[in-house]
Amino acid sequence: MERSAMRTVMTAARVFSEADVLEMELRRRIEDIERLKRRLAELRGDAPPPREPHAARADDGDGDGDGDEVLPLAEIERRYILKVLRKMHGNRTHTARALGIGTNTLWRKLKAWGEPPARP
Repeated sequence: MERSAMRTVMTAARVFSEADVLEMELRRRIEDIERLKRRLAELRGDAPPPREPHAARADDGDGDGDGDEVLPLAEIERRYILKVLRKMHGNRTHTARALGIGTNTLWRKLKAWGEPPARP
């Protein structure tokens, strides 16, 4: 395997392993919050609070790990794609490959978010 291809594979593996860790942490935090909500409702004698299916509680990726921000899935997707793009040093072909999406799909998403066009 040539060196640049190996580097791409290694970078993609690193990105995906980070994504798995973040996904597990996100699920754990959501489960903790749901347990706390149920317990609080039990203690107060209230009915359980309604779930918010359109939003997820997530760390915004700024490294502080507080996880207090509620983000819609589309925003989580946008932040993750931009993070992978930064890790790939702006290379959109490598980014699309690492994400498992087509370059046209990536291009359309970036355009919709107002991201500048790729460098020639």
